[in-house]
Amino acid sequence: MKRIMAIILSVLLCTNLAGCLGGLKFPRDSKETSAQSDQSSATNKGETTTSEKQTTQGQIDGDMTASDGYSAYLDAKNEMLGYLMDGLGDNEETFMAVMELAGITMMDLTMLPVSFFGLGQTAVGAGLAVLGMKDVKYEENGNSYTVAYKNDEGETFIFSGEYNRSADALSCKSQKNGQDFLYAEYQRTDYGYVGQYHITEDDGGMISYLITVQDDGGVLGIAHDASYKKLTGGEKSDYPKECDVWYAVSGNNITGVTEDGKELDFTFSKD
Repeated sequence: MKRIMAIILSVLLCTNLAGCLGGLKFPRDSKETSAQSDQSSATNKGETTTSEKQTTQGQIDGDMTASDGYSAYLDAKNEMLGYLMDGLGDNEETFMAVMELAGITMMDLTMLPVSFFGLGQTAVGAGLAVLGMKDVKYEENGNSYTVAYKNDEGETFIFSGEYNRSADALSCKSQKNGQDFLYAEYQRTDYGYVGQYHITEDDGGMISYLITVQDDGGVLGIAHDASYKKLTGGEKSDYPKECDVWYAVSGNNITGVTEDGKELDFTFSKD
């Protein structure tokens, strides 16, 4: 239950979701647990497991679930966004720009059910029920996942997605009362991660967040009514700069273009 509680506590605290998720493990359905026990037994006997072979070859860990991959992405993304928000917030000329990042910081909460992909009905049901979600249903078919539930207002939500373990790539679609309202995906790249979120707003317009993450920082782009294009994994690290509004952090330097067209280029302290 450790990881379920980490997810739940992170939501209740409204803080870094990935920081609570990273590295923690929690029980899966019995069949999965049994398979892991067999794998552990094989390792103790000196046999080489499939997971070990894949890791040795520098590939994605064969035991990684969609939840594991998504959590690692959130960990990297939120660390970068944290530096970006700290830098913008500490500068008296840019602190209001932090408000433009509010939407992307709330995505982890909106997409909470995705954090349970690959963990089985028991984990999904227990985790979401604690948060007051009702009639929780979970389906898993190969690399495809679906979580459906009702909130305390009776609204129906469905989160569906596909996870490509070999590429460490996850694409998701979300519906509210039968209407699509969110498309999101991430993919591992040579430099780190690329991700995007496309959200339908109440007035029917669309706001998009494009993001790249690398070791020393990353870039966030914000666009309105942009067309949705599926990620390829070949996007360059400055890909979000195609948006009219973008913010980049590299080390302790922040650059960007604000919503009112002001160009930014300044340094900040990470201490």
